[in-house]
Amino acid sequence: MKYLTKLPIIIVLITSCFVWANEEERVREIRDRNLKRMQEMVGQGNNTPKSDSPSYAEQIRNAIKPNITFKINPKDLKPNLRTTVLVEVEEDGLIKTRKIVTSSGNIDWDNSVMRALDKTQRIPTDTNGKAPPKLEISFMPF
Repeated sequence: MKYLTKLPIIIVLITSCFVWANEEERVREIRDRNLKRMQEMVGQGNNTPKSDSPSYAEQIRNAIKPNITFKINPKDLKPNLRTTVLVEVEEDGLIKTRKIVTSSGNIDWDNSVMRALDKTQRIPTDTNGKAPPKLEISFMPF
């Protein structure tokens, strides 16, 4: 008889553990979906099927990259050269301002990035026809 009184308590504990496990699985699925969506937004999704239209990040890269002119001197070049620029943009994609947030340490590379943005003048708009007001873009020579 002693064991029968403890049986409902054990069932409740097992049930609550089952609900917790399902909740943990649901949270993991949501996190994975959000991570996949963010990767697709920046064009890094490994499992995403290739479409004919490039991602928005690729469109921006394709607009700016041809305007970068930089003579590479292997002696001066660091393998981790990276310049990060904060770009303020009009709704139609016109570049208003640009400012180096993080310098690469190589003034020639930094200047070539800034000249490329000046030459580009306008970034592409996204699918709704508008450009984001601020973009932080990192540039690497390789």
